[in-house]
Amino acid sequence: MVWGTNLSSTVGFGRFTKVTRDMVKLPPLIKEVIVGLLLGDGWLNFASSSQRNARFCFKQGMVHFAYFWSIWNLLSPPGGIVIISLV
Repeated sequence: MVWGTNLSSTVGFGRFTKVTRDMVKLPPLIKEVIVGLLLGDGWLNFASSSQRNARFCFKQGMVHFAYFWSIWNLLSPPGGIVIISLV
């Protein structure tokens, strides 16, 4: 399955089944970018200590907006709806 073709917003839906989770496979380039960001400017955020799922966070200053936007475009699923909150 092509990256992004099976992804959209999941707001308001319940949890994914194991079968659904197994259908989402990240290509090597996306995995490499995420690992690189985790080694640098990214981190994982868990809602609570009992959570198994994590949210990937990535923060940059406005000086580096072009870099942030290139990473955003690379990781965003094509045609998918992604929710972002700017603080």
